[in-house]
Amino acid sequence: MKTNLKIVLIGIFVVVVIIGCQKAGEIIKENIQTPKVSLADLAVTDISSQKLSLAAKLAIDNPNPIGLSLAGMDYALELNGEPFFSGESNEGMNIAASGKSHIKVPIALKYEQLNKVYNSLKGQDEFPYRLSGQVKLNTPIGSLPIPYDLKGKLPVVRPPKINSVDLKMKNLTLTEAKLDLNLKLFNPNPFPLNISKLNYQLRMDGKDFSKGQIESAKVPPNSEGEIAIPLSLDLMGVGNWAYSLLKSGSSDYELDYDAKYQIKDWPVRHQEKKSGTLKIKK
Repeated sequence: MKTNLKIVLIGIFVVVVIIGCQKAGEIIKENIQTPKVSLADLAVTDISSQKLSLAAKLAIDNPNPIGLSLAGMDYALELNGEPFFSGESNEGMNIAASGKSHIKVPIALKYEQLNKVYNSLKGQDEFPYRLSGQVKLNTPIGSLPIPYDLKGKLPVVRPPKINSVDLKMKNLTLTEAKLDLNLKLFNPNPFPLNISKLNYQLRMDGKDFSKGQIESAKVPPNSEGEIAIPLSLDLMGVGNWAYSLLKSGSSDYELDYDAKYQIKDWPVRHQEKKSGTLKIKK
């Protein structure tokens, strides 16, 4: 079968030269089975205060015993029946013979647009989507388009927000300070936020003050949760300015927050920057 198909493809080049593209196109359709496109995965990948990022993984099932070549693709996304996002890619790739190959479609949705959809849902936790377009295969007579039309539902996901940051002094000596960095995080979603890993970096008075990581935390649905991060500072290492700063009771601060959540069954990343005046409680 594989040898016969190769012979047919070689013959197509001859046909193109002798009798033209129209006849060659008919031979291609008769001898090459059309690959099928399906949705292998659609996941939320990133949350920020401005946008929600998704990744659609399309599976291209090639039933032919030879590999094919992808010339590019286009795509359009509808949410709740309204056009929302479209794009195209001219990136090529090889499609394996007698099996599935995968291609990713990155989708970025701004919350200023998403909120219009969310506000029309009347309390629903999910909304319908439609992802459609075509993938384009390279053939001896040019690009062969294969349309796809995929439908399903997405959860309503709103960005968490850091409402406040404070430092609580537990113990202070000339050489060491023990504190808690308290973050009040609001979860506006109807499901809990399970934080699998949280990285932070805190700058005080324009200088590096502390950075670290916690492995797990949880914020209940539709509520504010407090995350306490214990800090232990070697004041000799960070400098005398840190001791003076802690004694003063407040300082300008900058916080870089980078957390990984589990939202339902999806791993999601949430990054946020927070700045202002930080009160040091005693």
